[in-house]
Amino acid sequence: MPSHPPSSSWEFLNKGSRYLLLDNISKGLEPVFVLLCARLYAGGEWGFFKYYESIILLLMRIAVVGLDRGVVWIFTKRGGEAGFFRAFSRAVNFVFLFSIVLALLAAAQWAGWLPAIGKFNRHSGALSWLDVSCYLAALPMQAATLLFLQTFINKQALVPVMILRNVITPMAIFGPAVALAFTPLKANGLALPYLFGSCLALLLAVLWFFRLFQIPWRSWAHSAWIPRDLLRFSLPLAGTDVLMSFAYRLDILLLAKYSGIHTVEIYSLVVWASNTLRGIRQSFDTLLLSVFSHEKAGVFSDMQRQAFNYGSFLVLSIQIPFLPLSYLFGGQLLGLVAPQYATGGRVLVIAVACNLGLTLAAFSGQLVIGMGRTWVTMVSQGVYFATGLGLNLLMVPRWGMSGAAWATGIAGLLTGLVSYTGIALLGKTPLFQARFFQPLALGSLAFLPSVLARILLPLPLALEIGLFAAGTAVFVWVTRRAKKALNKPHPPSN
Repeated sequence: MPSHPPSSSWEFLNKGSRYLLLDNISKGLEPVFVLLCARLYAGGEWGFFKYYESIILLLMRIAVVGLDRGVVWIFTKRGGEAGFFRAFSRAVNFVFLFSIVLALLAAAQWAGWLPAIGKFNRHSGALSWLDVSCYLAALPMQAATLLFLQTFINKQALVPVMILRNVITPMAIFGPAVALAFTPLKANGLALPYLFGSCLALLLAVLWFFRLFQIPWRSWAHSAWIPRDLLRFSLPLAGTDVLMSFAYRLDILLLAKYSGIHTVEIYSLVVWASNTLRGIRQSFDTLLLSVFSHEKAGVFSDMQRQAFNYGSFLVLSIQIPFLPLSYLFGGQLLGLVAPQYATGGRVLVIAVACNLGLTLAAFSGQLVIGMGRTWVTMVSQGVYFATGLGLNLLMVPRWGMSGAAWATGIAGLLTGLVSYTGIALLGKTPLFQARFFQPLALGSLAFLPSVLARILLPLPLALEIGLFAAGTAVFVWVTRRAKKALNKPHPPSN
């Protein structure tokens, strides 16, 4: 075993952490536009938008059939860029055509020619023909864009992904939506920009792709037949991805049925805020998958173990301050958007706490994929689907938003536990290494004064903010020192 962190993987993760910081800074514009839209379209329109967006994203996950991770995995399995390009172009052709088929089926279902699902039909009065056409036309654009962006990871071209996802696409969607809210086109003010942003994202992703890979566009395959090895890798992920995507959106679908679209409106904003944490973690998923995939299939190495722990440390060092922030100021911050959103403060704390707990085991899912043991992913995500479905059906009708947050959070934690157990059994050694997590626990103690003050002795808002800011400064100082120490040579792990 190496006596210090493997340099190439360690440097890649360090580069990824710097990208992650820049990535989250670049997201500064998106929250502004989202919050403006949530305010301008409050009263039902924003809720309907989030409800239908969930359905479109579910259809996209079906269309991709697991190929979004397959195109990352297969890059190292082909002899060169030309072989990779042939496999990739066929995958894109298939996904684009399959997306069109799904969009046409969804349009027929909405029109009443097929059995209706939930409120996704013209009789609900929530969508016009123009709206549904825009949403469904965006489906193939978004699915193809996802595949193109995934290939950028293979070139370690992280900045274009960041710019496109965090700056250009949100501005192209939510910027015009804000402007249209003050025009007679407000009724279509969310659907039209949604299509425009999706088309622009695909165009820029294609242009960046050919700049990175330096392959003539004339070499693009004219077939949609996916190579067998890519299909074998992706299909086990496809089924579980679809189930997971449905399970992730089940809370919104059930809230719309039992609590109404206004509850969906509040809950969707809370979920969007808490998903900041999940987005931080997911931005590392593909980085770690790339690191894990460089080992032989079925092998669990010390390099993989260290990369797992170091990646977890990097992500948690960003995520942890969000929990006391949501507890202390969540309701007040949500209320700044519109008064009705303030009722989601308690739900925000639940969602943030569950997302934080999930990070401890989430990367084990990428590790089993990198080892080629995708069946573990199928089992763990099957657990999520079963528990998420059961808990949401049990808790949402009774407890509304809080029930949805607890149901989704508990299901996620169980999924991480299954993946962690699987990799621990396969590797026959514990995954976690204490030296990566002790500094996080120590730094977290800095938030205790502000939390205890809220519980025992209510203080003026300015003083609460000061205590929280001081705790955050101490936490950052402790974790930065720990990061420097972890990058120094150290004795082999046991």
